[in-house]
Amino acid sequence: WDFSLTRLNLHVARMAAEHGVLALVDSTRRGKEYPDSLTRTVPIWCAVLSAALLGKGAAAASYLQLPSWVPPSERDQIV
Repeated sequence: WDFSLTRLNLHVARMAAEHGVLALVDSTRRGKEYPDSLTRTVPIWCAVLSAALLGKGAAAASYLQLPSWVPPSERDQIV
């Protein structure tokens, strides 16, 4: 994966580390039980951040943990 450190929003991770908490708010309209941002975008962000900080050569995909209801075919497209 190629990613830009400037678009990684490191300030969000830094604030969460400093305060020990992070509240995420999603603005998805009604109709979805679990919004894409919380089931896909946030896990991808966490995987990329983990790879950047802890990776030591590991691919971000090795850190990716998606909910069990995300189909394997979709996970394959993400990684």
